[in-house]
Parts: sequence; structure tokens; C-alpha cells
Amino acid sequence: MPTQGPPGRLVNATFSPIGAGRVTIYYDDVPVLGPVLQSGGSFQASFVVPADRPVPLGGPVEVRAEQESGGSIAARASTTF
Repeated sequence: MPTQGPPGRLVNATFSPIGAGRVTIYYDDVPVLGPVLQSGGSFQASFVVPADRPVPLGGPVEVRAEQESGGSIAARASTTF
């Protein structure tokens, strides 16, 4: 996954290995994808860099993927974007 890009850029991300459950990707604590039901193995997803955050635009934000299974967070990964 790239670690920078302008608003409107399509970002591709791959998570592996990943178990079964619902996956949500957050950009600056706001969902940009999901929840998506995942059966396990490798998960590939794309999202567009939002144009409304952070304030001011261009600052670093956290991009976080969370996997929910059985009503709780089973796995979490994050990076600075």
C-alpha cells in the first residue's frame, strides 16, 4: 500500500494472512471501505483518498484496517499515510 497520495487517489491494499470475519478500513478514524465479509486467506481492497480530511489537508493520518469476528476486534493493522 502506498504511504502518501493526493485526495482522489485510488489506493490498493492487501492484507495476508487474514481470518474469516468482517473487515473495515478507516482513514483518519472514518470508514472508507466496509465492513466487507471476508472468508479468510488474503484480502485485497481499494479505496479513494478522501478530500475532506485531515484538516488541514496534507497532514499525516492513520489508515487502519480492523477485522471483526464474533462481535469483537480480532485483528488490527495500521500505518501512517
